[in-house]
Amino acid sequence: MSLAACIWALTCPQEIALTQIADAGFTHIDIRPSGLQTPDLQRRAKDLGLAISCMAASAEMPAGASLVGDDPQPARDHVCRAVEHAALLGATTAYLVPQGDDPDCFAESLPLLADHAHHAGLKLAVEHFPGTFLPPCRPHSNTSKKSVTPTCTCFLTSATHKSPMKIPRR
Repeated sequence: MSLAACIWALTCPQEIALTQIADAGFTHIDIRPSGLQTPDLQRRAKDLGLAISCMAASAEMPAGASLVGDDPQPARDHVCRAVEHAALLGATTAYLVPQGDDPDCFAESLPLLADHAHHAGLKLAVEHFPGTFLPPCRPHSNTSKKSVTPTCTCFLTSATHKSPMKIPRR
């Protein structure tokens, strides 16, 4: 089992955050698109034994960009750049945070982005927050990972854990 820490949860500079996370015993980090942009920071993470597990690909969207609405292309471009950065850093997963409570909001974007992530060697996940994107549900201890699309997974988030959640296919 590997434990990951969200590096952006610490408000100090990234170099200090990396050290604090490694000192706390974590072996993996989750980053945002602006994370580990310099070779020095990338080398520091590697020297500390920190691997990148996830990229919050929909974080730090440009002003006005959204995967929901009339013009999702700027948001798609942002997510694709984040996925490519994550792949270069060796991440295994990129994820999107829902931008509303309509399960059809990603109807056009999700398959395109999942395919892009797949071609980059990553899995794409949708991080579910209760009351958004999917109806409330309870994870089961014997639940296996189920895809929204062949290359997209959904994660149920609680205050203490992330676990794969079974999702019915339409």
